[in-house]
Amino acid sequence: MESRTFVFVKTDSRGKTKKSDRKLIRSQCMHGKNYRIGVRPVGASPPGSKDAGAAASQERARIPFRQQAIVQRPPSTSSNREEDRPEELYRNIAQLHLPENPHPSLTDTSNDQTRLHLLRFMVSASQFVYPSDLSIDFNLGKSNAFKWILEDSLYIHFILFFSSALNNAFGRPMGAFDKNTYHHFGLTITTLNQKLARSELEDSTIAVVSSLVVVSAMLTDYIAARAHFVGLQQIVRLRGGLESFRHNLPLYIKLLRVDLAYTLHTGQPPLFIDANSGPPTDSLAESVAIAPCVECDVQLPPVIKTFLDDDRVASVFVDLQRLSCNLNHRHRLQGLDLKLAICSVQHRLLMLDGNTEGHMAETLRLAMLVFLTTTFEMPEKTGQRYPFLTRRFQESCCALIARAAASEVWNDLLLWLLAVGGMALLGPDEAWLRREWRKVMPAGEEWPLVRRRLKRFLWIDALHDKIGRDLFHVYAQDDGDEAVKLPRTGAWWLSGWGMCPLEF
Repeated sequence: MESRTFVFVKTDSRGKTKKSDRKLIRSQCMHGKNYRIGVRPVGASPPGSKDAGAAASQERARIPFRQQAIVQRPPSTSSNREEDRPEELYRNIAQLHLPENPHPSLTDTSNDQTRLHLLRFMVSASQFVYPSDLSIDFNLGKSNAFKWILEDSLYIHFILFFSSALNNAFGRPMGAFDKNTYHHFGLTITTLNQKLARSELEDSTIAVVSSLVVVSAMLTDYIAARAHFVGLQQIVRLRGGLESFRHNLPLYIKLLRVDLAYTLHTGQPPLFIDANSGPPTDSLAESVAIAPCVECDVQLPPVIKTFLDDDRVASVFVDLQRLSCNLNHRHRLQGLDLKLAICSVQHRLLMLDGNTEGHMAETLRLAMLVFLTTTFEMPEKTGQRYPFLTRRFQESCCALIARAAASEVWNDLLLWLLAVGGMALLGPDEAWLRREWRKVMPAGEEWPLVRRRLKRFLWIDALHDKIGRDLFHVYAQDDGDEAVKLPRTGAWWLSGWGMCPLEF
């Protein structure tokens, strides 16, 4: 450890030092204070040298933590550069309604490394909730999560578990936790059980249980997910049913989304959703997410307009077209507007189960549910997702293909159905999908033209362009030998919608 020496200087009657002593004072008290971000000290290793990594770590250690946070701030998701100015960022943070004193667990059970991990997660959470290309505003000032982190011991333990598990998901085999993750998971479950034993059923408790359902499903631990879901159902019933959460619209919507995922996976009727559980009509009427898009004239594709006999399904399809159009043209949308629009769509689709008019209507209903899964997908390295929805979608598509006439307009619809199914559910190696893809795809057709055909239906550029292009290139290499396994199209995207615990 570097030895320190003390130097004493004299002052006059007014407390001032001599000019000759001021240089000595500066030499003792200015160590590291003149460090400038982005300026390499004289004699430092260049970025490409072997010592650059170690030097960078040492330099970061010398920077005050407040400056480190600024250096490591992720690229902004905002398309409005005014919102990135420091005064705007501080104003947004000032909107948070935080308690004066944090909960003791935040200080008693967390070391410096844990606090740093938590801070970094919170700084990058706005990008985690929505992909940056979607141009969605995530209003920190209206989030209850930050208040809960500081005053609710259960929530802080869950946040630490969630963020640690997320790090493990990208660096280890799915479901393989490190010691730190297991530690925070144990504290989460212990604290949750203590709260439930005391019948403490606050919104923060429901938020944690619903998030545990999602995280368990993300880690493909479906037994745990079902156990958490059964517990969630009982808690919601004790609170008075789903309608008792309308005062907290983000939590209300989260419960709807979890119920949707449960239904698509198991095929069981929704446990929370019924004819009266849709999003508030007054809030939905003000939503700009499904307002007519000024850049394009949204119309039903000719094949749907001609052969679809169910106006209810057509209405939902048009709303999804408008939502896709607004997102593709980078309209600045509030996160709540997007959630209200998607919840309205999912509610109407679920209420139409078993009540559609004609096979075309049922196929489109299932296809739109498949499309919705791409707005809240989780990273998953193995296993088939939503087995019930996958089976129903495949049966309906194959029946429609058998009835469809060989024409360009039908081929465009079939191509879109196959692309959405391949991206969201099946992957490229499904035999029937490979076989039907070759029938509707002319030899030598390039991706830009294929993308133009797909965008006639439902397509969100920020979510679907990359994985759709990867799927196309994989199928372009398919020589028709179904015994040959095709490579997967890479990791499934991660939007975090319905998953991030800071959404509430």
